[in-house]
Amino acid sequence: MLPVAADRQARLAEVLSELERRFGPDVVYRLNQARPKLGERSVSSGSIGIDHITGIGGFPRGRPAMIDGPESSGKTTLAYHLLASSQRDSGMAALIDSEQAVDPTLLSRLGIRLSDLVLGMPTSPIEALEQAEILARSAALDAIVILGLGGYIQHRVVSDAARRIALAVAGTPAALVYVGFASRVPTSALHASLSLALRPVGLLAGKGGEIVGMTVRAEVVASRLAPPGPAAVVDVVDGIGISRVLELLRLGTQLGLICESSQGLVYADMLLGKGRSTALERLSLDAGLAWSLEEDVRRRLGLPAGRPFSSLAP
Repeated sequence: MLPVAADRQARLAEVLSELERRFGPDVVYRLNQARPKLGERSVSSGSIGIDHITGIGGFPRGRPAMIDGPESSGKTTLAYHLLASSQRDSGMAALIDSEQAVDPTLLSRLGIRLSDLVLGMPTSPIEALEQAEILARSAALDAIVILGLGGYIQHRVVSDAARRIALAVAGTPAALVYVGFASRVPTSALHASLSLALRPVGLLAGKGGEIVGMTVRAEVVASRLAPPGPAAVVDVVDGIGISRVLELLRLGTQLGLICESSQGLVYADMLLGKGRSTALERLSLDAGLAWSLEEDVRRRLGLPAGRPFSSLAP
C-alpha cells in the first residue's frame, strides 16, 4: 500500500535535506519553487553589463560564486567593486586576503567603507578557508571575498572545505566569491553556483596616448541560476576601477539610446558631443544626464533601478 501523500512529501523533504547537507545547496531542488525577483537575491558586481549577463542582476546571495582569469585581468578590481556594492544600505563585507597585498587607499577610492570591512589575513590556505566558513556562519555580512589561496593545498581538502562553506553561507545575505582559484583547483571543487571568466582584450589609452588601463571581456562560463547572457565588455582604469561613463557610452550606443548624427553623438535629443571623447567628458561632468542614461540602459536590459550616478564610483 502506497503511503499517504503527506507522508510521501515528508519523506521526500527529508531526502532533499540530506542531499543538500551532503552535497551543498542547489544540487537538487524543485523546479516549481518561486524564483526571487531579479536583483532581490543578488549583489551588484558594480558593472551594469556584468550584472546583465549573470541573468540575476549580479552575484548570488547565499551561494558561492567565482571570478577567474589570467593574471592582471581585473579579477581583484571586480571583487572590490562587489564589496563596495554590498556596503550600500549599511551593508557589511569581509575580504580574506591570502596574498596579504591589500591596498586600503585603492579600496577607499573604489567606494569601500573601511570601517565596515572585515579584513582577514590568513597565514595558510587552510586558515583562509576556515575564516571563510566562520564568517559565512555569522549571517551578518553582505559579501565575502576570498582572494587566492597563497600556498599548496590538496584538491580534496579544498573540495571538502568548499562544501562546508557552501552549506554555511546558504540562506544568508552574503554573496561569497572565490577569486583566482581555477588555476589551483578544479572549478567543480568549489561548488560555485556562478562562474565568471575575465580576459583582457585591449589597452585603454588616455587623451595623450598614454596607457591608462585595459578593456576586459567578461563571460559567464557556468551558472546554476539562470541562462547566461552574451559576454560583457568593461573598461578598467588604473587606480580607479571599472569606468561607469565608458560603460554607459558603450551600452547606450549598443542599445540604440545614443545615436550618431551629422552633429555628433545624440542622446534623447541632446547633443553629447561631436565625438566619443567630448561625449565622455559631458557624461562625466553632468551627473544628472549620466543618471538618466543609466536608468534608460537598465530599463532596456531589464535590470532593477540602481543608485544615483553621483553617489557611485566612476
